[in-house]
Amino acid sequence: MTRYGSAAMAEKIAHVFPMAPANRPQPSCGPITEKHYTVQELAKLWELSEKTVRKLFIDEPGVLRISGQSHNYTTLRIPESVARAVHRRLSR
Repeated sequence: MTRYGSAAMAEKIAHVFPMAPANRPQPSCGPITEKHYTVQELAKLWELSEKTVRKLFIDEPGVLRISGQSHNYTTLRIPESVARAVHRRLSR
């Protein structure tokens, strides 16, 4: 028995919500009402290009990735807690 109730249920959940690599620290994401930034907003706040911000966050755990039907473009929404975690990591 797993924390999801059964091994079969855990397998289904893992398929829909794959786990991030074990060596990557997981951010403590806040509630769904937490502020989520666009790439453009963080680029302006951090005085970086949108391309740089997109590269920083595209594979970051906790970031919402919304793909269009063509899958040629992915919209990112970056929770404040994830942005803070990345900022701390880059500030070291």
